[in-house]
Amino acid sequence: MATFGAKPSAIEPSQLTELTDMKSILDPTFKYVSAANTDVAKTFARIRREQRRALDTPDFARNSANVAPMAARRPLVNRAA
Repeated sequence: MATFGAKPSAIEPSQLTELTDMKSILDPTFKYVSAANTDVAKTFARIRREQRRALDTPDFARNSANVAPMAARRPLVNRAA
């Protein structure tokens, strides 16, 4: 795996998906779709499905149990008034 601080030329295109969730144009599996050919409704539906699946995973349930609410350091004030 590539290390942080490595020169960009030292990172293989196949390692780019390991660093981020988003595909790079250098990734061989990246497929370009022009804006004219993009179905925005289908894209948002796919993202919603992926988010619902992520919520159903045991990792999410286990990690969300570790989240505690944070108290505000100062009271919120309506600055427009």
